[in-house]
Amino acid sequence: MAATSGNLPASKPKIVIDDLVSKCPERDIIFKPTTEDGSSIVDAVKQIIALTTAAAIEAAAVKGPPPHKKYSSRVDALWLHLGTVNAVLIALGKRIPHDQQSKLVEFTAHLQQARVSDPTNVGILSFEGRRVWLDMPYLSRNFADVSLRDSGDCMIDQRNIDFANLTAFLAQLAEIKFMTYHESIDWNLFSLQCIFREDHQVTKQDIRVACMWLIYAPEKVWTDIQLGRKIDIPVKINQFKPEFWPKWKEFLQGLLDRPTDAAKDQDIQDLMQRALQSMNNTEATK
Repeated sequence: MAATSGNLPASKPKIVIDDLVSKCPERDIIFKPTTEDGSSIVDAVKQIIALTTAAAIEAAAVKGPPPHKKYSSRVDALWLHLGTVNAVLIALGKRIPHDQQSKLVEFTAHLQQARVSDPTNVGILSFEGRRVWLDMPYLSRNFADVSLRDSGDCMIDQRNIDFANLTAFLAQLAEIKFMTYHESIDWNLFSLQCIFREDHQVTKQDIRVACMWLIYAPEKVWTDIQLGRKIDIPVKINQFKPEFWPKWKEFLQGLLDRPTDAAKDQDIQDLMQRALQSMNNTEATK
């Protein structure tokens, strides 16, 4: 007897990044193991390293100023390759749903551990003083660029969801102590200060993004608060304070008990419940 639709497992949404990054070898290599089951992440990293080495050889063969200088018209193959890999990672971070990103996080962590020998010199390949891929050249800058551009509430809901998903990706990297992301508060401080701003009415997007940090990086947030980590920027709230944790718990529980327009949608309700459970689980280990 054929199974009815009610018995079928929910299908994963199709991941589409064509509007974010053009088709290229880097995209093809990274896309499959991070969005499908059964593909080897280790093999994909090896393929990216092979492209990195080839790009380094090609770049070394061309003489002239670096590509980012205004007076240069050439495109450095290594610069282009590094930027493309970062663009693919960020595009996938935006489009893979936040609760399905484990393979993307695993791939990124594996890539960061890769040591690429300089094919034209002795030692580890570097680009503008950053080791490839150990220092993940420009990934943090690209995260920051997107954050500055897309962090606000947008009338286009897809952009809001994209940014929330990307925040979850960043939070998961921070939680596994990827590079120094667990020490930086450049992103999560601003996401978690919204309820303390007297001149700001909290939006659905504010809640959505804050929940990503509380769900996927609760240990980091807890540590940031305990250490009182501070950012050297002249803004009114530039530091994590002890009241952040209990105030967020109180705020989320209040919205669950008495939902406002910003918190009435089921997806936001689900996120708030998950965030509270994550915070309770973290407290239980202290």
